[in-house]
Amino acid sequence: MTVISSDSTVVVYDGAVTRDDVNGINTDLDGLLGRVTPLFYRTESRRHAEQYLRGLLAPLQRKNGWTIAEHVGEREPKALQRFLNLTPWNVEELLALSRPGVTYARNVAIWQLSIRPRVPEY
Repeated sequence: MTVISSDSTVVVYDGAVTRDDVNGINTDLDGLLGRVTPLFYRTESRRHAEQYLRGLLAPLQRKNGWTIAEHVGEREPKALQRFLNLTPWNVEELLALSRPGVTYARNVAIWQLSIRPRVPEY
């Protein structure tokens, strides 16, 4: 991993990601967590939901119970595995929360496809 630092910007991964990009992603993730974590009844479940999402978004080479647990500071994956297998949460509410975002992403993709020039077939 290449890290180049200047007075105001840190560039990671050969210029692909800047510190501003990371801050924007963290802000977006905090907003998502603010909407999703209330679906879980227990404080521990909310914390594990955040850990799991952060682990899924982390630049880990392999994503499994052990690597995600280690990335978020857990000694072993048991707590995250219990969260995934046993924690009760409201599926309907999660779907209702995610539906607008999925619809927006789908509409953007359709719009982008519609403005690309057509390549003639020969």
